[in-house]
Amino acid sequence: MKRLLFAILLFCAAMPIFPKNENTKLTATLLITYSADDIKAIKESLKEMGIKKAKTNLKAQTVKICFNADSLAVSDILNKLKEAGFVAIVAETGCIGSREGCLNAVHLLK
Repeated sequence: MKRLLFAILLFCAAMPIFPKNENTKLTATLLITYSADDIKAIKESLKEMGIKKAKTNLKAQTVKICFNADSLAVSDILNKLKEAGFVAIVAETGCIGSREGCLNAVHLLK
């Protein structure tokens, strides 16, 4: 009985050692020429792809997005915006997490 309890205790203590399978979140700032009337269309196009956060800056002509890099690529987002009638280029990207090999290898520690 003591051996069983000891084995269970060891198993439970070792559980936190194994890494969690976390999604890699990536932020990107896109340069897009748009007007105030286009903001809704841009956000709807991004929402269709599963991007919930999109912060527009009309004066700077930018859209800052945060998305799951495991399921979406920046090129997919640019193509979706192109289908909606917008030409976008990536101004800046940054990795939130610790994934090796992101677009600019800037990793922020949690």
